[in-house]
Amino acid sequence: MEHLKFKDFDPLVGVVSGGCQLSYSPFVFIGCCSGGMLSFKGRSFTFDVGADGYGRGEGCAMLFFTLEPYSDSTYGLLAGSQTNQDGRSASMTAPHGPSQQDVIRASMREAGLDASMITIAECHGTGTALGDPIEMGSLRGVMKKDRGEVPLLTTSAKSNIGHLEAGAGMAGIIKCVMMLRSSVGAPNCHLNEFNPHLDISGFPVVMETEATDFGHNSGLTGVSSFGFGGTNARADMWGHAVRGPRAAMTSNVLKTRQIYV
Repeated sequence: MEHLKFKDFDPLVGVVSGGCQLSYSPFVFIGCCSGGMLSFKGRSFTFDVGADGYGRGEGCAMLFFTLEPYSDSTYGLLAGSQTNQDGRSASMTAPHGPSQQDVIRASMREAGLDASMITIAECHGTGTALGDPIEMGSLRGVMKKDRGEVPLLTTSAKSNIGHLEAGAGMAGIIKCVMMLRSSVGAPNCHLNEFNPHLDISGFPVVMETEATDFGHNSGLTGVSSFGFGGTNARADMWGHAVRGPRAAMTSNVLKTRQIYV
């Protein structure tokens, strides 16, 4: 898209949205260290027993959302999205499980989805001793109902590229789009031994450590992004394989469905 300029996009049919994070000052590192938020190892050990904080990352992510009918040039479909706020909670940085569950349910309700339809969960997954167990408990509280034995692949971009903070949610959406376009769940890095505090009993969750096939030619992903100030966001997306082994098996019906985003 390098040959396109912003004036080429019609604001009546779409909008450009993005997030950017640059770590140009040492003072943010000092503040986060003082709050005990950063990992001593400089990595995000999401879902791992060694999770001791997150590793900061840098990046810029942009997407063009269009209201035009779905076509072969569409990368994915945004089915639903919601945000909420914790309000008064235990502390400024303590996640609030019930609010996380509320925002997940609200996004799925807007999209007309139920738990059994979600293929993969792109988690906030900072790799903190407090945050990961609370988020997994929230995910289990929503996704376990009526799911049966259908596995839920679980990933987090923070184990791959660090925590982009202001750009973290957009990075998660782009990762979801890329996974949907190949029907493959991306591996979690630095995951060697499960955090024993994760409540996954009776919950068919798979935290993959290698590229894992969806088992379908299309899928639905839900991406979560939670701010340490209490703001929670969730988006649900649909897409089908256009590359990799499953691309040849994708039905033409999927490519011509008139779905709007």
